[in-house]
Amino acid sequence: FTAEYRRQLIEQQNLNLSSVKASPYASGENTSMDSPRAIAPRGSDTPLINRGMLGPREGDISPMSTDRSTTQRITRLHNLINNRSPAPSETLLQLFDSCNTDPLPKIKNILKTMGDTFASSYSQMCGEEEARNRLQIAITVFYKFIENILQNEKSIRRDISGLVEKDLFYQCMFTCSIQVILFSYGSPYEFPWILDVLEVQPIHFVKVIELIVRSKEPLSRELIQHLNRVEETVIESLAWRSESQLWDALAASGQGIPKFEDTALPGHLLYNEKTSSRVSQNSESPNNSSSSMQSPGPSATDCFQSPINSKASRELFASDLLQKTTHILIQDKDGSNKLIPVVESEKQPVQSNVNSETAKTPSTTSSPATPAPPALPRRTGSLSIIFRKFYNLAGVRMEHLCSKLGLTDTELKQKIWTVFEDSIRNSDLIKDRHLDQLLMCAIYMICRITKISVKFQDIMKFYREQPQCSSKVYRNVLFKRASVQEDGTVVPEVRNDLINFYNSVYVDVMQKFAVKFRNSSQSNLLLSPLPSIKRDLVSPSIQVVGNVFVKPLESPSTASGQCFNYFFSRSPSKDLKDINKLVNNTRVTGKRLLVDCDIDIPANKRISNRKLQSLVEERRSQNSE
Repeated sequence: FTAEYRRQLIEQQNLNLSSVKASPYASGENTSMDSPRAIAPRGSDTPLINRGMLGPREGDISPMSTDRSTTQRITRLHNLINNRSPAPSETLLQLFDSCNTDPLPKIKNILKTMGDTFASSYSQMCGEEEARNRLQIAITVFYKFIENILQNEKSIRRDISGLVEKDLFYQCMFTCSIQVILFSYGSPYEFPWILDVLEVQPIHFVKVIELIVRSKEPLSRELIQHLNRVEETVIESLAWRSESQLWDALAASGQGIPKFEDTALPGHLLYNEKTSSRVSQNSESPNNSSSSMQSPGPSATDCFQSPINSKASRELFASDLLQKTTHILIQDKDGSNKLIPVVESEKQPVQSNVNSETAKTPSTTSSPATPAPPALPRRTGSLSIIFRKFYNLAGVRMEHLCSKLGLTDTELKQKIWTVFEDSIRNSDLIKDRHLDQLLMCAIYMICRITKISVKFQDIMKFYREQPQCSSKVYRNVLFKRASVQEDGTVVPEVRNDLINFYNSVYVDVMQKFAVKFRNSSQSNLLLSPLPSIKRDLVSPSIQVVGNVFVKPLESPSTASGQCFNYFFSRSPSKDLKDINKLVNNTRVTGKRLLVDCDIDIPANKRISNRKLQSLVEERRSQNSE
């Protein structure tokens, strides 16, 4: 009965979907120049993925293929819900009871207000009945995600009242739940439509995406790719709008935009080729261990931690010429905060005092060009997490462009990164613009200054190979912002292509700073460290089917014994037989895996093998008919 009910439900949902696709807005493209690129369902999980692996664009997908993909997404969504009701479960109610105040009345009020707003906007195109149906599924998914995240938070700290009492946490979670529903059902409303309807700020919305992806409930690969692309869209452009609350949060913290060095995790900094391995491997600190490198990410409390005010920041980051005194904020499992003083000097290693126990560090000598990595990021909190994601994303895309352009010198890439970092921190170039725009400009400026022959067209050519590329990024760049003259006349904003923006705007702002890197012999220039790109931090292995996994090739070990190699479409079947013998520790018997007409096969066996193969092919053709 349950299976039959699900089948009827899916058929009804497919009928509703076909009526939605009949709308004239379904195939239309958002042509607004000042809005970000809409998210296509073909998203990728990394900017370095090959475009050939992304699958066809929407215009090349047949209606039958699109319906089949949508049906699969809907099926996975219902498997995720697993017959839950749009109400908190007993487990979630117990978590609420363990808090100081019961947040359930507050949650119901938030769901009622935001749900009515969503249903009113969604029903204008798709009908009221479909809107209410999507809303009920979104509420069910919301309670599912909340339960998983709070359970994980409970395992980290005993008191989760600080997170449970935040209205912003529930607003962002409900917004992301609706986005999951819209994507699963193939809705014509594409991101960031839901942010505009529910009036949720992108910098707050992006905080919950990683929490949902890293929750214990496994999500489909396609959904994870979509959420990852949504996160990238926020980080690369939406967060930098003029009306974004990012600027208010920076002003409230009393600090400017941080450097990547101030937000990076231990082992994620690359000073030069000689120190990259030392930073990531040869560290005995617990914070620099391999487990730290593969940490499960920030907790929900960290993501919604308020920025430190200016007075506290001056106390935490007060500095002198020869000696720098800071404090590290550490939070125990019970929720209590502790400030640990840290003293750094040019001759003395860093020492910290935790719970009146002095941690002694062996005396080491480090040159100014290769500073020791910090134990913890200098800047913490929700803003630090956002900027860390921003810089890591920019580092991956810069590494891809540099490798395509043949820019392999580490010092040259450090110069590009330093100019890019300065354009973000010490100017308003990023406001109302895109990460990729300033990154391409920084690459071209350093190449011109260091007299490396690179054309701007080549940079844009290789940029178009990245999956997130959009022609709007280099064809519609903000040239001049809208302004109001003294007589009240409103001057509209002016947009132009990226090359004109570089010549008329970018050069005027950044030339004075970038020209310092013309002479490579100037040792007094402090180059910013590069992000250390480690692709194995995300997923060391990928499940292909069943219990078959594929993972990147590791460095060959020096293990003793005979080594066997097999290359697909190149090696003879004898190599595969040798591997089978080694694995099974016995002689391979039974059916042969590959037959390449080996010379050691008798003639009578060759004939029987051909007969057997023809019989199998005949039965396959009968089954297909």
